[in-house]
Amino acid sequence: MLLAIILISSFFWLVVIWWFRQRERAFVATVQQHKVTLRSSYLGDERELVIFAPAGYEKGAGRVYPVVYILDGQEHEALAVQRTLAHLWKYGHLKRLLVVMVPTGGDRFQEYGVADIPNGHGLAKLAAAHNQFLVEEVRPYVVREWGGAAEGAGLVGMSLSGLAAFVLGWQRPDLFSTVGVFSGSFWWRTGEGADGYPANERIGPLVVAKKGYQAGWRVWIQAATQDEWSDRDGDGVIDAIQDSLEVVGALEEVGYERGREVVYDEVLGGRHHYGTWAEVLPRFLRWGFSRL
Repeated sequence: MLLAIILISSFFWLVVIWWFRQRERAFVATVQQHKVTLRSSYLGDERELVIFAPAGYEKGAGRVYPVVYILDGQEHEALAVQRTLAHLWKYGHLKRLLVVMVPTGGDRFQEYGVADIPNGHGLAKLAAAHNQFLVEEVRPYVVREWGGAAEGAGLVGMSLSGLAAFVLGWQRPDLFSTVGVFSGSFWWRTGEGADGYPANERIGPLVVAKKGYQAGWRVWIQAATQDEWSDRDGDGVIDAIQDSLEVVGALEEVGYERGREVVYDEVLGGRHHYGTWAEVLPRFLRWGFSRL
């Protein structure tokens, strides 16, 4: 008798779990997901873009939508993008917009980084080509075919692509006015022959100081207390947090207002991982693209 009760109870809870999972899948699916392949003349290959759109979106209907481009787009499931959008739209926290996941290729360390300043470790040799792919191929395609806004887009990256998003957004604030940097690789240092920059210096504060304040540009910089364990100067603050705070400080020095134009989001117990970045993404989207 006891065994029968246990079996019936187990079956009941399995059915309940299955029902909730099916309901969640149906809810998440209210966010349209489109996969398109785009040939890049700059990178010399094809890349699959994943484009998320709100329920009721009709391609070619003539409406213009804000756009958020997310680098490392091949990781959209790990970043829980579709689920995040479904929940934000359900509760009215987010504008109707398009989210375009832009993937990297097989050599991520060469495609991401800083395009026009030599790196001390010989990285980012394809960064200029990847930036051209995004700016001159992906963006015009989204504007032309999907009704994306031509200017004022969001640009998001994680880790090394976070650095890439920061620098490209800083260089092209007309195109990418709202930038999200999740655990950005601000350890990136200049190499020999970096025109106008000293060698072996962290690039983030340097590029900020050289260009100065840019009205209308804003950035969300996130770091996590477990991004890493290295502490080069032994002050009890891990390098990932220190490097991020130095970039925030450089932005404040040239006139950015912390809390409004620059947000620093430190995740207690967070890691250098998509699980942490998935928690940060809705906060960034609500800050940058709230419908309120």
